[in-house]
Amino acid sequence: MAEKYHSNPFASTMDQLSILVKTNPISSLTLGALIIGIVLLGILVAGFLESLFNSRLGDIVVFIGVIVYAFYFLFRLTAASYYLHMASREGRTLTAKQAITEVTKKNYGQYLITIVLANVFILVGFVALVFPGIYLLGRLSLAPYIALNENLDAMKSLKRSWELSEGHWFEIVGAMVASGITIASGMLLGVGAQSGLAGRYFELSELKKIASTNHKTHWMNYLLVGLAVVGIGFYALVARATIYNNINDPTRCTDTYFAYSIDCTTVNPDPAMDMHGMNDPNNSFDNLQSPAH
Repeated sequence: MAEKYHSNPFASTMDQLSILVKTNPISSLTLGALIIGIVLLGILVAGFLESLFNSRLGDIVVFIGVIVYAFYFLFRLTAASYYLHMASREGRTLTAKQAITEVTKKNYGQYLITIVLANVFILVGFVALVFPGIYLLGRLSLAPYIALNENLDAMKSLKRSWELSEGHWFEIVGAMVASGITIASGMLLGVGAQSGLAGRYFELSELKKIASTNHKTHWMNYLLVGLAVVGIGFYALVARATIYNNINDPTRCTDTYFAYSIDCTTVNPDPAMDMHGMNDPNNSFDNLQSPAH
């Protein structure tokens, strides 16, 4: 199927979204609802586990639980939504159950490795500085589609994504932002919101086949990437400022060390365990010493 390349990110997004809606409307809504439901359930379970343990052990349990939960449920449903986009592009109608079942038989292991590696590289870019993260987002985000659709291993999928995105990373990020703010995509929840990235993958694959360079980058891509840089940059600054303030705030502390409950300005030990006069309000956190054995 010959693809028409839309540099305009909204045109590319809406083109893929219309194909998805026409071919698999019910499956898209079902998968989207499942993704949202799984995310909400995960948040509730994580909150319950943290309150149950109420300690550093609880944080570790929650972290491990989130990893297992993401691998088993979220990544599988996300892969199914990728697969549904591919099936829709081919004109195939699938139920949500068929999409979930079939995708696990289609290079699913390499897909998992690919999505983890891509996200690690992108995260490192964001931690280093916002712009490198957005650049890597544009260069590596096609890799999961490639792993599933082209049956490549993780490293080859990342390399292929890098090749496809050469000279087009602005358009890839622009399409991702466009799909995120399109009302129709929001109505289709997580599945429809992938329309921009899916559309870019199929269009760029065809563009590379015919080795066409006869197009200009639409100005909307630069605008959306600029908005992404400003938005993510602002969020990163706020997050870092919040973390810094919490670390350096002497009035904030929720840790419990052995017999002593710390409020960071004074130490309030359990009276039954107070063997060193720690109930003195003048004793500071810095002077806290463990009981002698």
